[in-house]
Amino acid sequence: LVRLNLAWRSPIEGIPWDNVTGRPKIPVLVLSGTMRRPIIEQFLPVDEWHEIDAAPHPDSVIEQADLRGSKSECLYGSTPERRAPRDKGGKAEDERDKIKSADAVRGLVKEAAGSDVLITYKELEEQIGADAHFYAVEGINAFSGRDLVVYGAPLPQPRVMETAARAIFCDDPEPIREIRGAWYPKRPVARRGEGYSDAHYHPDPRVEDVRWMTCEGEIMQALARARYVRHPVKVRIFNSTPLPLRIDQVTSRYRLHPQWAELKAGKVLPLSQNEFLRLWPAIFNDKRTAARYADEHKVAFHEERAAFLIEYRLAGQRGPTKRALVDGIEAIRDLGDVVQWSMVEDDRNDWAVQTREFLDLLLREPLVDDCGELVQFDEDEGFDLPGGNARIEIARWRHKLSGQKNLRTVST
Repeated sequence: LVRLNLAWRSPIEGIPWDNVTGRPKIPVLVLSGTMRRPIIEQFLPVDEWHEIDAAPHPDSVIEQADLRGSKSECLYGSTPERRAPRDKGGKAEDERDKIKSADAVRGLVKEAAGSDVLITYKELEEQIGADAHFYAVEGINAFSGRDLVVYGAPLPQPRVMETAARAIFCDDPEPIREIRGAWYPKRPVARRGEGYSDAHYHPDPRVEDVRWMTCEGEIMQALARARYVRHPVKVRIFNSTPLPLRIDQVTSRYRLHPQWAELKAGKVLPLSQNEFLRLWPAIFNDKRTAARYADEHKVAFHEERAAFLIEYRLAGQRGPTKRALVDGIEAIRDLGDVVQWSMVEDDRNDWAVQTREFLDLLLREPLVDDCGELVQFDEDEGFDLPGGNARIEIARWRHKLSGQKNLRTVST
């Protein structure tokens, strides 16, 4: 076995070489699931190239969560070197939020992985008790047939990748192009299976080959430790990096938390970041995560539950009132010790209350007409109430909400 060192291109020891022809004296077979052909050709002449698309086991499940997977996401503040220098403007609160958020991500990854094999960064391995780290798993069979979790996206800085490419392609007459910015640009890349994501790339194809092998290639090597082609295993990817792998399900980071079912089944959705931290401290440890969750779910919560918007004040609360979407008046108690509340003057609330009252009535007492027949209705078309001219248009109510992203406004 011969290992290619990408730090600098040099003759491969162990292979008899013909210095006249510049070719090996014996046949050489290179087997790799992640190496790129242009890089191999800098070490060996390639006479034949075959690509084999190995499909996962039919009973394997590959799931990807929307965690970023960056080192700053999970390691910020874990050591003095991983904290931003204090500036004169005073960023103490932001600093605490970032440290708290990174600590929450470490706890989430550890708890979500459970007894599964966990592969992550070397710096994170000891902190959360992972089983292995990137760049040290290639060829390992110890985890074959076991459920596996991979957290992280090992992406070195552009200058590091450009230096490596410059060493590997040292005979190329065209110089390596450098990125002008401090980080990689992004472009939308489709996921195999579901959706797309923004992926980092380098505009120089030679550097991009090195970058891909170092990041996406290393993630693929880590995932392959479960040998999901041969065994019916569950593989979970905790990063948003598009990979050349069919994804069976793309899930949210919130679903990884054990209390997700409780949060999802809840009947209140606060519109204040601090309220998320107060009501679900185990899930939301920083305002940024809470704000993102509220932005992603408030429209769906309003539509699916016929929820209405209220203003409320808690016992002992000072300052302005808070706002929340609630699924029924009884759900207000889930907000805590509410001493005062009122409906926000918004015609969306009229639709929400009316819809909820009629649907609750149907669940309690099915409506019958004068002939004793059950009143049939289509939720997409609406229905008429017997004995009057009242009609509920559920579809119209839903259309009124479509495209309305900001439910905090008072008027439509």
